[in-house]
Amino acid sequence: MKSICATLLSMITLIYIAFAALPSPVSACSCTEPPPAQTAYKTNDAVFSGKIVKIEKEDSSGGLQSSLDPVKVLVEVDETWKNASESQQIVATAESSASCGFPFEEGEEYLIYANEHDGELKTDLCSRTTSLDSAEGDMRILGDGERPDEEVNLEDSLGPSRFPYVIGGIVILVLGLFIYKRKRRARSTR
Repeated sequence: MKSICATLLSMITLIYIAFAALPSPVSACSCTEPPPAQTAYKTNDAVFSGKIVKIEKEDSSGGLQSSLDPVKVLVEVDETWKNASESQQIVATAESSASCGFPFEEGEEYLIYANEHDGELKTDLCSRTTSLDSAEGDMRILGDGERPDEEVNLEDSLGPSRFPYVIGGIVILVLGLFIYKRKRRARSTR
């Protein structure tokens, strides 16, 4: 009887440990309720509305993909309430909503609350950024915005930098010339 109880207790313990060790589903992005529109206006560096013109994924991880990979979003600004005086803005967010990236869609219009980090505007799923269709309450509180002052075209600056390719091309050209001259010199000394 004693051995049956010990075996049963051991089995229950093992089953409990097995279930405790199983991974439970979690969400990497966890947000609190966004602040009210007035507070969000005060605490964000830029507030504007506009249409998404282009979304460009940046490969910052050398070929490895991550939900944290940045996505650059080109926005044609319609109205601005705070610090968005140019007709186009580039906003960065994480690629995936699992990493709190905002799920922008090309051609759609949004009210964007963004903060500046390292010289670029960034927003995320935890901000008050929302589709313009869902922003009626915020729009009422923000009042009439202004048209952007300065007409710009940022589409070319959205893509990956061509600088590394230019430098790489120059290095290859110089190495090619060096090798060519060296071989030519070696032939002439024979």
